[in-house]
Amino acid sequence: MSKIRKRTYEKDKINVRIYITPIFFSLLVLIAAIHYIFSVVTAQDTISLTSRPAVVTFFNTNIFAHDSWIDVYGLEQRCMGKRQIERFKIYKTGYGKMVEVKEEYTAEEVEEKVNEIFPIIAHLNDKDVPYYYMTSILPVQDISDLPYGVSDWSHTNQLLTGKVLAERNITIFEPDETESVKTVPKEKLFYRTDHHWTMETCFATYQGIINTMESDLGWKLNAGETTDKNNYSEYRIKDSFLGSYGVKVGKYYAGKDDFVIFIPKFSTEMLFQSYDADGELQLEKSGDFYQALLDREILEDPTYKNKYNAICNQACIENHIVNYSAPDSLKCLIISHSYGRPLAMYLSLNFSEVVNLDPQKGRYEGSYIDFIDTFEPDIVLLQVEIEGEIIGEFPEGD
Repeated sequence: MSKIRKRTYEKDKINVRIYITPIFFSLLVLIAAIHYIFSVVTAQDTISLTSRPAVVTFFNTNIFAHDSWIDVYGLEQRCMGKRQIERFKIYKTGYGKMVEVKEEYTAEEVEEKVNEIFPIIAHLNDKDVPYYYMTSILPVQDISDLPYGVSDWSHTNQLLTGKVLAERNITIFEPDETESVKTVPKEKLFYRTDHHWTMETCFATYQGIINTMESDLGWKLNAGETTDKNNYSEYRIKDSFLGSYGVKVGKYYAGKDDFVIFIPKFSTEMLFQSYDADGELQLEKSGDFYQALLDREILEDPTYKNKYNAICNQACIENHIVNYSAPDSLKCLIISHSYGRPLAMYLSLNFSEVVNLDPQKGRYEGSYIDFIDTFEPDIVLLQVEIEGEIIGEFPEGD
C-alpha cells in the first residue's frame, strides 16, 4: 500500500511541474509584453501626442500592481543574464551600473552648441568676471565594461567638444582630473540605477572646484573647514533610491542604491528660495543646512523612489541660496542641469549667495546675459555638459 501511495505522490509531483512551467512562462511573457508595449508607447515619436499620454496613463493606472509587474519583469531579465533594456539603449556594465550609450556627434553639431554658450562667456570676459566651464565625468570609463559589441561615443564626443572649447580659449575645469575625484572608484562615481553622480562624486567635485578657486583667484573661501569630510555627518538611507534607469526595470534588476547626504557638523544658517519660469516665488525655507536645503518628507518616505528630488527641495528652474554665515560677500552663479543642484548646495557654504539656473528646455527661459548684469556674480560656473554633449537652451536676450 505504501508503494502505491509513493508512486501516486511522485506522479502528482510530475503533473504539478508540467503545469507550473507553462503557467510561469506564460506569466513572464505577459509581463514582458506589457512592459514592451509600454516602452514603445512612451518612446515612439510616430504616435500622436494626444494618444501617447492617454495610453501611458491607462497602463499606469489600470494595470493591477503596475510597479510589481515591472519588478518581476526586471527579475526575469536579471535571471536570464540580460544586460540591455529599453530597446537596446540602456546597458548594464560588468559591475552592475546601468548606462545609456551615446551616439556620435559631428564637428558641426558640437560647434553649433558651443556657439550657443559662447556669447555668455564673451560677456563674462567683457565684464572681467571669472568663470569655469566644467567638463563631464563619463559613466563608461572603459568600453570593455559594456557588453561585447556595444559602441559608446561619449569619449569621442568629449574630446571633440574639448577641442572646440580649447580653440575658443574657454577656461575649463575637469573634475575627473582632480585628486579628490580620482579617489572615487569607477563603481561609485554614478548611481547604479540613475544617470546622476553619487553624492560622493559630487562632494569630491566640490572639494576640487573650491580648492581651484582659492588657488587661481587668491580668494579665502574657508575651504579648510568646508571641504574636510571629517566636518560632516554621513546621513545614509540604505537601499532607498531607484533612479531614472531603475524605474524602467524595477528594484530587482540592479537593486536599489543607498542615498547619502553629507550634513555639516559646523553651524549653518541658510535661506532657500525657488522661482518658476515666470520669476514667481514658489518656495521659501530657512534654517540650517538640512532644514533649508533638503526635503525631509522625501528623505523619510520609504515609498518615495527618487530620493535625488530631496536636494534643493525638488526645485529645478531658478534656485537661490543665501548663507547668513558666509565667510565673505562673494556671489556665485551656476548655470547647470540637475547635476548642479547638489553642487550648488555645498558651494553655498562658501559664498554669501549662490544661484542655480537650469538651462534645460522648459526650465529657466530668461536671458543669461541679462541675469548676469542684474545679479552681478563674482564667479560663474557652467556645468552644461553631459558626456561630451552640451545640454540646454541659452537665449541671449535683447
